[in-house]
Amino acid sequence: MSAFQFKKFSIHQDRCAMKVGTDGVLLGAWVEVANKKHALDIGAGTGLLSLMMAQRNENLQIESIEIDSDASAQCLDNFQNSPWSNRLRVECISFLEFIKNSTGSWDLIVCNPPYFQAGMLSDSESRNTARHAASLGASDLFGLPKNKCRIGCTFALIIPASIELQYCQVANDHGWNLERKTDVITMIGKDPQRVLLEFTLSAADTPKFDSIIIEMGSRNVWSEAYKNLTREFYTIL
Repeated sequence: MSAFQFKKFSIHQDRCAMKVGTDGVLLGAWVEVANKKHALDIGAGTGLLSLMMAQRNENLQIESIEIDSDASAQCLDNFQNSPWSNRLRVECISFLEFIKNSTGSWDLIVCNPPYFQAGMLSDSESRNTARHAASLGASDLFGLPKNKCRIGCTFALIIPASIELQYCQVANDHGWNLERKTDVITMIGKDPQRVLLEFTLSAADTPKFDSIIIEMGSRNVWSEAYKNLTREFYTIL
């Protein structure tokens, strides 16, 4: 399978259950990386989020974790073939095991989490692990020990709009305050299908709310807002 080519890096994904998709690109372009120095990418998959963040912040050191061995190996290859290999590392390990043993701490945490909580599983065990919340839930994510979080730490993720209230409640229960939210409208005229959320442990001001439309009525007719957000990455822009 040929690589997915971005402007400054490429993604090989034939060994990964979850391929490059709009959710990951949105989060990688949207997350605030300015002034951040140490990031953690939970469930790295192909390494897309880490690579996008590395491109956007030349001073950012990024640790990535991925539970699937094939995906982890391919993520490592993608890192090593990028211009930022010296700032990227990946470990094949579960989130809970990693947190228990890690001595690191971070000022930025990102995750494109599994979110299918019910329904039929696919025939692929690795795809199920990547997509179903049974493997990594909101309480696991936001239960991260606070001594792992540096001053000013933020936690950014993208989830279906249908589970936004659940995630926000769990985050709040664990001391994370909503700081920024962007509703994602896949096609003009439709209701939001995804939501980008950014939380902080600090006492938050009034959260900043906005929205973004991806397509303007026809397939691949992208909105100006989406093109502006992703222009540094997509080769066709």
